[in-house]
Amino acid sequence: MEALGYNVSSKLVCASNFGVPQQRYRFLIIGIDKTLKAFDFEELDKVVEQHNIPSVSHNNLEPLLLGSILQNISDVPDNDVWDYSLTTQNTVELIGPCNHGTSLDDIFASNFSVSDLPEIAFEGKSWKDIPYEKLSPRFKRIFDDPKRYHSPKFFRRFAYGEINGTITASAQPENCGITHPIENRRYSVREIARIQSFPDNYTFGSIPLQSRYKVIGNAVPPILGWVVASALLNHLNQ
Repeated sequence: MEALGYNVSSKLVCASNFGVPQQRYRFLIIGIDKTLKAFDFEELDKVVEQHNIPSVSHNNLEPLLLGSILQNISDVPDNDVWDYSLTTQNTVELIGPCNHGTSLDDIFASNFSVSDLPEIAFEGKSWKDIPYEKLSPRFKRIFDDPKRYHSPKFFRRFAYGEINGTITASAQPENCGITHPIENRRYSVREIARIQSFPDNYTFGSIPLQSRYKVIGNAVPPILGWVVASALLNHLNQ
């Protein structure tokens, strides 16, 4: 890129620092014509501060927590759910819902602070919560030798007090936090759309259900895209 005449800047960013309720890490590369000053990634933080965008790094993370994101979603259009296979459904049910259940609903429906949340709000789950005797042979091998397998957190289930992990295009629970915290199912289309920061009035057309999950998982989170574009425009206007 430099040989083609660009000043190049790059940085690994986490979407939850820029208004997206998701721990989604992406490596950004921005090239600016060499006649102009190279882009400074601190411009992203200036946009966040200027518009008071929720951000973990700016200690304004309450709107990004899963309990906040899943509020008032039952009547939203496109609330379709892609069912799990019977084997996966059995695994999810063996893991069980996060221990907080519905007990925190009133807190997340109010003007709360992270300090108001009990410890149970941060306790997610995974395959490791399945009793050993009920584990599949494969999971027993991993459980017996965690160092060899780097102790993976398959079938991750994020709690209400956490920020969700990366939503992938495959939407498979083994490698993606796609299971609802307290219901034994995948997130609905609209739930993962919110986790990707799509507004509720954005529709995904009449494409097949699985394709909607893929489109959302492949997308650049809209709010992150807007922050980057705004910062770039600010830079160029200087």
